[in-house]
Amino acid sequence: MKERAAVKLDKTDYKILAELDFNSRLQSLKIAKKLRLSRNIVDYRIKQLQEKRVILAFNAFIDPAKFNLISWKVYLRFQNLAPQKEKEILDYLNNHRRVWWIIRCAGAFDLMFCVLAESIHDFYQEMLEFNTLFSNYVIETELTSHIDPEFYTRGYLGKESMAPSKPFLVKPSRMDFDQLDIRLLDFLGQNCRLPVTEIARKLGSTPRVIAYKMSRLEREGVITWYRIIMEPSKLGREYYKTLINFKGITREKELEFLGFCRSHPDIINISKAAGPWDMELECEVESYHKYNELMQMVRSTFPELIKQYSTLLIYEQLKFENNFLRYGRGTASVKSIR
Repeated sequence: MKERAAVKLDKTDYKILAELDFNSRLQSLKIAKKLRLSRNIVDYRIKQLQEKRVILAFNAFIDPAKFNLISWKVYLRFQNLAPQKEKEILDYLNNHRRVWWIIRCAGAFDLMFCVLAESIHDFYQEMLEFNTLFSNYVIETELTSHIDPEFYTRGYLGKESMAPSKPFLVKPSRMDFDQLDIRLLDFLGQNCRLPVTEIARKLGSTPRVIAYKMSRLEREGVITWYRIIMEPSKLGREYYKTLINFKGITREKELEFLGFCRSHPDIINISKAAGPWDMELECEVESYHKYNELMQMVRSTFPELIKQYSTLLIYEQLKFENNFLRYGRGTASVKSIR
């Protein structure tokens, strides 16, 4: 497990992070005006936050459902896994374009990754390939599907916790995209912070065309959110995932539970699940003690709803970008998704 010591940040750093957490494309000049700072100071602070690895990336989150894709989560517990074989597994997953999130964790599982598939049969084929290569090293596998995931801004940064986008991965559908749409989405999925003029230059287009396409992709929910990927340990926080089983769940109780999660400053996302548990909750807290306090609050607030839960400590994010639109193994061509 890698050590990631916290770095010293001041109130200005936290204010800048809070603005970027809501919209990572928000330009430095607008942040400067809101915080009554100079643009140079904002640019310098953002650069420092990147160099200190507080900010790992600026990503446009692309809704795979608009490409008729479903997201599945694969949880693994290993046995007899030598470092070289672990590296082989991680290289395989990192190079797979349908895999869009990989985490190392401690607790009931050692690794989790999210994989995109067009159907249950397509997902089965992806898992068959993985298991053919690595099943000798896996002692336990659990599968769940992503259902109506919601992301929240980090209230602990100083602003009110809120949902910056509507739920996505709601209903797979097919939309029409041209080649420039695909290249633009892939570019924004890697780095969404560049100005429109620079994006247009890199893609061989014009600022007017790029601005129009971005507006359309945002309006139609293809781009759901411009987000920052952060390293919580740099802020002195630990990253936990909670796998929850409900009892006596009703739509009314579910909405009440979601309302609690949306307003809590330490909870950063939730996702319903079809599998061995009913919901997944993620939070960034100051310590394991604070995590226990949060979960005790959940249990006392919803005593008739929480049946049981298990905990994972996420200690490393290995992949966090949607790169399924690039050419390579595991993804259809542009022609096939039009």
